[in-house]
Amino acid sequence: MLKVSQIKLLMHKKIFSPEKLAKVFLGIFLFIFPLQIQVLLFSEVQHFTGVFQPFTSFFFYAADLCLMVSLMFFSWRFIKKKTETIFEFGSMYVTGLLVFFVLMLILHTFFFAEHKVLALLISLRFLELLGLYFLVINRVLSFMQIFRFLAWGIGFQVLVGLFQYIFQGSLGLSFLGEPILGKNVANVAKVDLNGDKILRAYGTFPHPNIFGGAAFFALVITFTRLKNNFYVWLPWLILFGFGLLISFSRSAFVAVIAFIIFYFALSNFKVRARKVLIVGTLLLSLAIIFNVPNVLMQRFNPRNDSALLSRIENLEISKSMLLANPLGVGLGNYTDKMQNYTLARLEPWDFQPVHNIFLLVTNEIGVLGGLVYASLFFVSLVLLFRYLRLRRGRPKHHALILISLGFGMMIIGLFDHYFFTLFPGQVLWILYFALVSGFLDDEAVFK
Repeated sequence: MLKVSQIKLLMHKKIFSPEKLAKVFLGIFLFIFPLQIQVLLFSEVQHFTGVFQPFTSFFFYAADLCLMVSLMFFSWRFIKKKTETIFEFGSMYVTGLLVFFVLMLILHTFFFAEHKVLALLISLRFLELLGLYFLVINRVLSFMQIFRFLAWGIGFQVLVGLFQYIFQGSLGLSFLGEPILGKNVANVAKVDLNGDKILRAYGTFPHPNIFGGAAFFALVITFTRLKNNFYVWLPWLILFGFGLLISFSRSAFVAVIAFIIFYFALSNFKVRARKVLIVGTLLLSLAIIFNVPNVLMQRFNPRNDSALLSRIENLEISKSMLLANPLGVGLGNYTDKMQNYTLARLEPWDFQPVHNIFLLVTNEIGVLGGLVYASLFFVSLVLLFRYLRLRRGRPKHHALILISLGFGMMIIGLFDHYFFTLFPGQVLWILYFALVSGFLDDEAVFK
């Protein structure tokens, strides 16, 4: 066993320097954040339906621990003051809005939230994510290293999801947080096909929609490398594209279509027909092999879509709640208050956040909070468009990808809530703004 003097010697030789340890733990975090390795830290009193309510509970993840350790080692060098490293803030507009938003969450908790413990824990989670933002901005890992960790982590999720789809059930990876899945398991996302039920891919995510959102995010990030290294990154592009298909997430599909439209409408990037044919043929072949087209057609059939009807009802509840509480009901308090704003008797599975992040944020922290949250996207996009205007004639590939990714995430946010409510979604949300802020501060970070 190493003695204290030996540990100090290793630190002095920089074998285990704080900088290297911060890198290691941040890399581990980026790989494992989709894993639902968690402990229940807090839950409100049992929901009146008698069913456990995850949206009024708070979980601590293994990824939380890795991020905190990375932040600790990152802070070490500033506390010791042994280096002259300058702390980077990125784009002051994006950073300022993020800091203001997190402060709003904390202050709102003390003044307006009924369930203050839950709201405070969620606020602290966003404070922790702000730490992740600064780790990315300060290049603890280069952007290229971040992309690689994301690619490996989400790529692993797609492979798990593929085998779940093939075997139509769990793979026995509960130690990694894999949900209990099966065609006949209640409250598991499935698609009806000719009287049979087809299980949607989960990976270790809590729902196929966020599985699809993560595949979309990774697919777009792969685009940043595709222009100069097409055949190196082609397998990743196919992998993430197929992952999106087997998620059967409609919002993710629409986001990809929006990404393609925005990117190619704004750029002069010319795609060779051969490359399009290669990607299209490979994806279509995989889709046919695994019977994806038939399931997709059924998935996009709106008839008798109970999920769609439930979301419409939830939108009406959200509007009624907002009119009665313009200052917000408190973080994590939305689902607890739902029954008060509808005459219909809600079933246990109906108690979930409204599938629109902008409405949800406004419901929980008030109109001002909702405006600040929406402003994060709006200001980021305005700054990126301004970048394009000021650098006319210069390469703009990465700026266009960030713009298109932002629009795609906003579209997903109009139809789902996981960028605000679920830990993996929150990570993807903060990573987007960190990438934007870092790019605006130094356009060379993507090279």
